[in-house]
Amino acid sequence: MALGLIAAFWLLVALFLLFAPEHVLSASLAARRYGAAGCLIFALSCMLALLA
Repeated sequence: MALGLIAAFWLLVALFLLFAPEHVLSASLAARRYGAAGCLIFALSCMLALLA
């Protein structure tokens, strides 16, 4: 269950990185995309570990 909560948290972080307004998050678009991709990869690996 804890692994599912961790995955859900990182999915929320990835969504925030992708859809946060510019005045809230001042990182460049490329940095936001790479950060979101890393969060998604980690969350998906947590979900795969839950299925194993």
